[in-house]
Amino acid sequence: MLYGEHPYGRDNNEATIRAITRDDVIKQFESTYRPNNAVLIIVGDFDKGALRSKMEKAFAEWKPGTVRNGELAAAKPLEKTSIYLVDRPNSAQSVVSIGHVGISRMHPDYFPVLVMNSVLGGAFTSRVNLNLREDKGYTYGARSSFAFRRGPGPFSAGGDIQTAVTKEAIVEFMKELNGIRDGNPITQRELDYNKQSLIRRYPAGFETVGAISNQIANLVTYGLPDNYFNDYIARVNAVTLADVNRVAKSYLDPSRMAIVIVGDRKVIEPGLKELGYSIQILDADGKPVSE
Repeated sequence: MLYGEHPYGRDNNEATIRAITRDDVIKQFESTYRPNNAVLIIVGDFDKGALRSKMEKAFAEWKPGTVRNGELAAAKPLEKTSIYLVDRPNSAQSVVSIGHVGISRMHPDYFPVLVMNSVLGGAFTSRVNLNLREDKGYTYGARSSFAFRRGPGPFSAGGDIQTAVTKEAIVEFMKELNGIRDGNPITQRELDYNKQSLIRRYPAGFETVGAISNQIANLVTYGLPDNYFNDYIARVNAVTLADVNRVAKSYLDPSRMAIVIVGDRKVIEPGLKELGYSIQILDADGKPVSE
């Protein structure tokens, strides 16, 4: 719903999987898996000289080649907020996801957005979770996140909602999304708490050799500087109140979001119609259902 005919908008279903040929797989491999398009990351207890010799021998026959252009076209923003409903009869819960296209991992506002989302829905003490779980009891957990990719990934807010209060949950999600950008700005107390939360969790990302290799892979994948890990805490600490309130206005637009709901249509659709959004019925593959 967010990306349409864009690489990030493609999804696997039975028809697309059956259509893949052996030649497709070979072409994909040959245009991607090349030493001039790869980095070898090894973390552990080893002798560097001996390991280097073994690696050079093992990969001696792997030849460079032409790799595909990795540039991504910009995704077209949504024109308005609409509901996309997938009917799943007799469901005890409605699975809700609300969002639009966000920003890339390399965006200069990455750190302000990271902190802002922590306040909104990135932590247990976030606004959406305290509202929909702790206060209203509509769900076991509500959250929001930005998927930071090489191209602008999706922002989404949602959760698994009790069927009977699906409409009410949508109202509260939209209330929080509108509030954080206009009417209920982030406070200094929220800013300080969430910055400390991010900082104190940071060392846990380096507890194992696997975690360390994943962190280093991120440096390569997203073109981050070699001093990124040393500067992380300082970059989080540098985020100001003006920063988080600015990015909330800049990168959250509740007037142009897709509200995707999978649930029992006969129970939830009457209430959803009261919200005033257009409603489109989809099948499980995201295709419109003709009525």
